[in-house]
Amino acid sequence: MDDALDRNELRELLPESGQRVQEASTTLPMDPLLAGSIEAVEGRIERGFQRVLDAFERKLAFDQHKESQIGRMHEELQRHRSNLLAQAMRPLIGGIIRTHDDANKIAQALGRKDPAELTPERVAKVLAGLCEDLELVLEQNGVTVFREHGEGFDPRRQQAVRKVSTPDVGAAGKVAERIHPGFELDGLLIQKERVSVYVMSTPAPGAPGDMPEASANQPERTDA
Repeated sequence: MDDALDRNELRELLPESGQRVQEASTTLPMDPLLAGSIEAVEGRIERGFQRVLDAFERKLAFDQHKESQIGRMHEELQRHRSNLLAQAMRPLIGGIIRTHDDANKIAQALGRKDPAELTPERVAKVLAGLCEDLELVLEQNGVTVFREHGEGFDPRRQQAVRKVSTPDVGAAGKVAERIHPGFELDGLLIQKERVSVYVMSTPAPGAPGDMPEASANQPERTDA
């Protein structure tokens, strides 16, 4: 057909037609109702974002205030705990200071004595008096000093720090000597009583009574 367009002519017309369509779409007036709806949606979205931002800022401020309150309460609790500990320790520290002063006075008095007068018995008596003073200080602060009664060894409340050998079967396992007392605080065991305990001694090889049974029952030889 004469009036038909070939492919080359169609390629030349397509860009111009596309450009005319694009220009028409950009210059096409928008419906006022549609424009108002778009603006309303944009306004709601903007107000929604602003509300979320305000809520986030309020939450952040609340968290910062809460964190500062927790930190302040922790500091107050630490100070209160330190004051309670200092008040509870004050009587004990005062008793130790008094005992320290007494020990210092005794040491100065002994230093002025003639060495010939410082017998072991006298020194032991002085040290025992210091131990009694310390026990009194502990008891004044709620610590109970105890020494178990009886000869039997109680591992729940006693600690064997030394063993004493004995050939007596009946004495084995019993307390040989009380070395240091035990200590309790409000029924809670702090330190067990330290004692020495009897244990069976092992006979030396070849000692009487240690002969093998076969040798002991062996018949005597008689000369023919």
